[in-house]
Amino acid sequence: MDAMWLLVSCAWKAALVVALGAALLRMGRSASAAERHAVWAAVIVALLALPVLSVLWSRVPLALAGEGSVAQQALMMADGYLMVTVLAGNGDSAVAGMRWVWMIWMLGVVATLVRLLLGYAFAYRYLRGSKPLVIGESWWRGRAPILVSPTAPVPMAVGILRPTVVLPSTAVRWDAQLLRRVLIHEAEHIRRKDPLWKLLASVTASLYWFHPLVWVVMREFATERELACDDAVLAAGGKPSQYASDLVEFAKKSMAWSVRATVIPMASPTRLELRIEAILNESKPRQVFRRTTVMMYTIVLALLLLPLSALQSAAAANPTPRSDATPAAVAQPAAQSGEEPGVIDVSGSVQARKLIKKVNPRYPAEAKAEGVKGLVRIKVRINKEGAVAETEVEQSPDARLSTAAVNAVKQWVYEPTLLNGKPVEVLATIDVNFSLK
Repeated sequence: MDAMWLLVSCAWKAALVVALGAALLRMGRSASAAERHAVWAAVIVALLALPVLSVLWSRVPLALAGEGSVAQQALMMADGYLMVTVLAGNGDSAVAGMRWVWMIWMLGVVATLVRLLLGYAFAYRYLRGSKPLVIGESWWRGRAPILVSPTAPVPMAVGILRPTVVLPSTAVRWDAQLLRRVLIHEAEHIRRKDPLWKLLASVTASLYWFHPLVWVVMREFATERELACDDAVLAAGGKPSQYASDLVEFAKKSMAWSVRATVIPMASPTRLELRIEAILNESKPRQVFRRTTVMMYTIVLALLLLPLSALQSAAAANPTPRSDATPAAVAQPAAQSGEEPGVIDVSGSVQARKLIKKVNPRYPAEAKAEGVKGLVRIKVRINKEGAVAETEVEQSPDARLSTAAVNAVKQWVYEPTLLNGKPVEVLATIDVNFSLK
């Protein structure tokens, strides 16, 4: 699959996945924060799987089933031609523009991933100079180490696979109830493996850094994560007004410090008002995690994801055919049972869906200056490995255009075509249209 088409394809598919996740949550208005967080987690997994599944679908071999002859099966594959249009003046700039778009996306991914790695490296500074805190609470045993750090502004979880609870230096003077509320909140983060989910969400945001809907998912995902942990504190007997006051105080302290996005602080000014409102709203469901409901949401997303990832964008899947296109003729006789399949004559449109390397022809400068234009029709033989083995120019207005077209087409590489499970050679017709408009 062409890299540019993969990027475009994943962009619009991601919008559909996000829209479905939002629709599911809108239908389940009585869902708790833990359930809403689980739905957004499923959306993030779907977004990560989209490019992988799209590439895998594009590499599924073209295998024809049935008892018909090779000639009959070849006719099933013949549904048009592949046309490549090369425009004088802006043809090269269009190709260059696509390359620039691809390069800009790559730079964005690299920049966000580097920022992410630096954030994790910076986060571990909270562990320097820290001292272990031993508590007598039996329910905490075996959960995670607790450290008191002179540089930590608020309680936070640091780490991914083996997270550590880091508390500010003032924690040694906290009363038992405040310490309990804080530890219950952090224990819920660890139980739910939130640090690992946060990493997956950050990688997803890096891949889709250009997509505004994905950033909406990241915001909602982080909000529901904190609301779910707040619910755990309240379900354990925490007084709503007192717990809300705790969060306000911690949020004030975090404003004066640089709390990196790679850690999970207990409170920050971001969407604090929404959390306080949820805490004080006694009608909100608390810790109602119905596995059947979450499983239903996940199944719906999976059922959409598989066919969605198989779809290609309209431009990639349906190359422009010639107006006078007719099915390609079949030159080979039918093979007998058990015989090795011969060369199959198919159209370029079928093969275009399985191009894994495409080099665009360049308009010869001299021909462009002289106003030479027209259609170059090339008959190609694609070997069993998918390489263009032979080319034959059937029609051309100028030798220079023929040379430019053939030089480009010779570098094309296809996915091998299978017929009844065996690789076959394929004949295809490719039209390269050199246009001055």
